[in-house]
Amino acid sequence: MTIYELTQAIVRYKRVLLPGLGILVLFVLVLTFSYEDGGIGWRGGSKYESEFQISVVSPGTESLSLPETGVDLQNAADAYADLLASAEAAEAIGEMSGYVLDESLRTNTSSDTAIISATVIGPSPDLVTAATRNSFTWLVDKIQQPLKAAPPFTTVPPATEVTIDGPFPSSISVELDNSLSSVPTDLFVLIDIGEDQPIAIPVASRAGSSVSASVVFEGARSLLLNLEAANGTPYDLLRLAPDPLPSTAPAYPSLTVRLGPGSIQSTTDDDGEQVWTFRSEAITSEWIEGAPISQQVAGANQQIQIAMLTSEPSATQIGGHRGPLIGFTVLLVGLIGMLTAVIVADTWQRDRNENEVSAILLPTEALGDPDLQVAIQVSPAWPPKPGASESTQPDQ
Repeated sequence: MTIYELTQAIVRYKRVLLPGLGILVLFVLVLTFSYEDGGIGWRGGSKYESEFQISVVSPGTESLSLPETGVDLQNAADAYADLLASAEAAEAIGEMSGYVLDESLRTNTSSDTAIISATVIGPSPDLVTAATRNSFTWLVDKIQQPLKAAPPFTTVPPATEVTIDGPFPSSISVELDNSLSSVPTDLFVLIDIGEDQPIAIPVASRAGSSVSASVVFEGARSLLLNLEAANGTPYDLLRLAPDPLPSTAPAYPSLTVRLGPGSIQSTTDDDGEQVWTFRSEAITSEWIEGAPISQQVAGANQQIQIAMLTSEPSATQIGGHRGPLIGFTVLLVGLIGMLTAVIVADTWQRDRNENEVSAILLPTEALGDPDLQVAIQVSPAWPPKPGASESTQPDQ
């Protein structure tokens, strides 16, 4: 079949092809796109991943530029990596972040450093970056829970008093009022104490509870509270300066920060956009007298801490090619199938018409042929119908 004949066949069967083409296009659209979360996206979906690193360090570490090494730190890194990749972690971090992680959190460690490399996968950049921050927050909280095993260091009776005249080890507890559960789920409070000691708190998911962390307070002993979205959009800053401390105390104190009712409120900026700000009157801080500090005995194991190496998590798109590939394949197969059906149908129709014509019409050169009688006898006009005229019968 030539191109011209194929074109003519398509024109002849257009009443069948046009509805079929419309159904095929609709079917391809259904296979290619999906409607999720109020928007249209590729079926099979684009996903996003965020990679981050956590370093296991010993107390007193001043710089994270050179990873520490040591059997104890590497063993701790392996244990923390397994803990972060557990089903318990996926469930807890998923609840904090707003989506189900399942097996979307993967971790691995190096044999020569105490660094945990982790990857989080999710359906959107905001959710993935939130899960990255929440992974570190959850691991810090988990490590600080009371251990069932024996304490990792031996203690001796504490000194009568400790001197508070410089950096000292302590802890901070942030209490969030239950009313803060109404703020957006992607809103975070970042507490900066200095010396790379950030604490990220998802406000809505932590409302009605408290978050604790071990810190080292410097001479300034003040906090910088940052209010920002999970995608890094900053909203507000607040410098919090607790009351001065005495020069000596029976033990190092800990700091409690309370975010009370209405401590985070919504306003509108000059462009009419909704923004979130701190209400300083509803935020208080208080030094709490600490328990006696246990002194470490020579030869005992060092306490271990973790630090987030990835300060600004980012999301990278992965996948998202399955939908277009499926749609293109189905469309191509459908068009080929329709053209094949047109060719087969047109060829069959042409053969049928040629057979009918050859059974009725005789070629001109056959008029003097002795076999003419045979051709006449098989023609549709023979035998004659009853009552037909004698003249219609062939001569014998």
